[in-house]
Amino acid sequence: MTNTIGTPPRILLENIEQPTAMEVGPDGLLYYPVMGTNEIWRIHPDGGEPERGAGDLGVPDSVKFDADGFTVSTQVASGQVLRIDPRNGEKTLLAQLNPGLDNCTLVNGRLFVSNFTGEITEILPGGETRTTLPGGLNWPLDLTVGPDGTLFVADGTYFYAARDGGLETVGMLFHPGYPGFVRGVTATGPGEFVVATSGGQTTRWRPDSAESEILAGGETPFDQLYGIAVAPGGLIVTAEFGTGRVIGVRGGGVEVLASGLDRPLGVVFTGDGRCRVSESGAGRVVAVTASGVDTVVDGLHTPQGLLIRGSELLVVDSGAKNLVAVDLETKDEGATVVAGGPGRPDGLDKGFYVRPTVFADVTNDRTIAREEIFGPVLVIIGYRDIDDAVAIANDTEYGLAGFVAGRDLAQARAVARRLRAGSIGINGGFDFAAPFGGYQRSGNGREWGAAGFEEYLEVKGILGYAPDAAEV
Repeated sequence: MTNTIGTPPRILLENIEQPTAMEVGPDGLLYYPVMGTNEIWRIHPDGGEPERGAGDLGVPDSVKFDADGFTVSTQVASGQVLRIDPRNGEKTLLAQLNPGLDNCTLVNGRLFVSNFTGEITEILPGGETRTTLPGGLNWPLDLTVGPDGTLFVADGTYFYAARDGGLETVGMLFHPGYPGFVRGVTATGPGEFVVATSGGQTTRWRPDSAESEILAGGETPFDQLYGIAVAPGGLIVTAEFGTGRVIGVRGGGVEVLASGLDRPLGVVFTGDGRCRVSESGAGRVVAVTASGVDTVVDGLHTPQGLLIRGSELLVVDSGAKNLVAVDLETKDEGATVVAGGPGRPDGLDKGFYVRPTVFADVTNDRTIAREEIFGPVLVIIGYRDIDDAVAIANDTEYGLAGFVAGRDLAQARAVARRLRAGSIGINGGFDFAAPFGGYQRSGNGREWGAAGFEEYLEVKGILGYAPDAAEV
């Protein structure tokens, strides 16, 4: 289409299959790459019949001319940089780069090409290259680990495997069978993935054979899919960000597992098949249940990515730039957070800090009560009477220190004598002159006080030192 100011536009061509650029050649014709047909065409600026200048390309997306009047074009799918004779279409490979090339330019005879990753490369004589600006990731939205332990990265237009200290392109937007802009991914077997795309489809993708099978959303796309995961029984679950729903897909059927959520993003399953979803707009992670959702953790800023590691739920809180760990056994065992919780204390936006946290509604058989927590975390356990309190305190594998608080000093002393720990503080009492050490798995031996000195002494036993009774 051409236009002179004050005159109506004039259409030269229409319904071209993915044209991406234009450049006037030394012959005065307008050259344009057509990605949909892998060709470069030309037409006179005043109109007329277009002519094909080159074909059988690798999805061309730029066209320039060098000083000799030859076409220079980048190929987005193949990663080739080609020099093409416009008279006969003969091609010369100038360089082979990674797929994703998107433009080129010539500056005083020097050729530079760019990539979707942000990388800019100079093409040198003889096919050599030099990186002018290194690239990076575009929009990495999800990760998954294959059966062989390979980490895969969904980077929107690219899909990478992390190997040998770098990223290897497994697929990209213009490769055959690529499912589309990938937002969510999970590996389902060797060389097989289920993905959620920006086009609103859930798809099974096999990159090695260039196969994509749309499982749901083909006729009526979903509204902004993100996270996707597979339950132990094979149910595929994805988060529909736009409608606030959690969707289940199986055998071509679709069911709504939860609705009314505020911008759901990440989806993950625990080992026993329970589904967790990050509700980014509400600042919480929820468990999907038969009746709706239950809050697993709240008080977050913008939770997104989720990962299960053993009994631990890891949450990427992008708004706070935190990686938050939540002990699911504690949550599932019924503990109640009465103070503190995940994240840094107020006023601290960086550094390795956590909020002082207090749990209630805990029994002594729960993980959070039995395992040591090296941090500002307190567990409150109720008891019936003094004997019950002593039994709870002594029901542990450890025994480094204990504390007794009470108004009745005589009773506090009596309780302290019954506790099996190396140091007992009564009403906050502490003394560096007292021996310090543990019982059971908290270790043996003592330091501090007279007992501490004894650790450094050598004890000698002299046998027969006293005269025999018969000799007296």
